[in-house]
Amino acid sequence: MHTLTADDYVVVNRQGQPKTAAACREAWRDALERAKLGDKDYVVKDVREKALTDAKRVGYDIEAVQVAGAHADRCTTVEHVKQARSAGCGDASKVAGRLILGIV
Repeated sequence: MHTLTADDYVVVNRQGQPKTAAACREAWRDALERAKLGDKDYVVKDVREKALTDAKRVGYDIEAVQVAGAHADRCTTVEHVKQARSAGCGDASKVAGRLILGIV
């Protein structure tokens, strides 16, 4: 069995210990306040969706974006990519209309 180390975590404190979920939520709220977005309902997942959208916008094909997003289903990727209007995967326009960090 693998013993977890600091290298196994994405978010750690200065001592290399994993941050708690509460600490991550507090850091996110603080970041929103510093960005003057504290009145918005943004969540960390919105940043991930924005990254996928930006990747598609700059020319990555949907299959590459699907791999980057770790989506098993192409339609899930299309739903997350805000600019995908019609790809045969249902109503992507509902998702495309949501504001993500102030960008449609």
